[in-house]
Amino acid sequence: MDEIIQAFKARRDLLAFFGISLYKDPNEEVLGDLEGVLQGLGALEKLVESERYQEGLALFRDFLQRVAKEQDKEMPLKEAATEYAKLFIVPPGVSAKESPYPYESLFRGKHRMLMDEPRDEVYKAYWMAKFELKQESNEPEDHLGLELLFLARLSERIADTLEEKGQDGIEEALKDISTSIEFLKAHPLSFVDKLSELVLEQTGHSFYRGLALTLPPYLRFDLAYLEEAKEHFLESGKEGEQQGQ
Repeated sequence: MDEIIQAFKARRDLLAFFGISLYKDPNEEVLGDLEGVLQGLGALEKLVESERYQEGLALFRDFLQRVAKEQDKEMPLKEAATEYAKLFIVPPGVSAKESPYPYESLFRGKHRMLMDEPRDEVYKAYWMAKFELKQESNEPEDHLGLELLFLARLSERIADTLEEKGQDGIEEALKDISTSIEFLKAHPLSFVDKLSELVLEQTGHSFYRGLALTLPPYLRFDLAYLEEAKEHFLESGKEGEQQGQ
């Protein structure tokens, strides 16, 4: 059980990193955590089995090395903030439908406009899970960064439930695992590939190229892990029922 709890805590940290990195430009806290995040992502390298994932990790490492060599530590953050704005806030000379704006409605919505059907679907999912994501701005709920932060919160709740209740918390944890699987498939995985391709087309910045290359394969790996965890707990529940008979 301890190993599974630690795995869900690690998921929380990686999903939170991706979510925050898409939601706002890197700050000193994100930069300070990047080395630890890279260790977590690197530990999965052989399991993810993706050349793009490996390329993305190399770009993240290049970014960290450049930061380490920079005498003015504020400069890389200022450059990253400028690139973030160009990509996700005001892409120059590109229509909304061709931009890497990280809103699901622009990729899946019937009208390809902000606040389209996907936003309502995502809002309902947050509400059903009894979560209120505190925002620093009035971004629509279907911002990919917020979707990933929602998954991170679910992962934290799963870990907390198992840590506090042990075997008695399996049924409760299973509900959140099932919610995570359904949400991941219906929302982030439904548009992350297209979004990542647009980011790669429009930036040469090592941090954001690293983000675009690692996120899609990581999310596919994460889905497979969740499905395995669900199966494991279902089997554990069956064994418990048999022992109780």
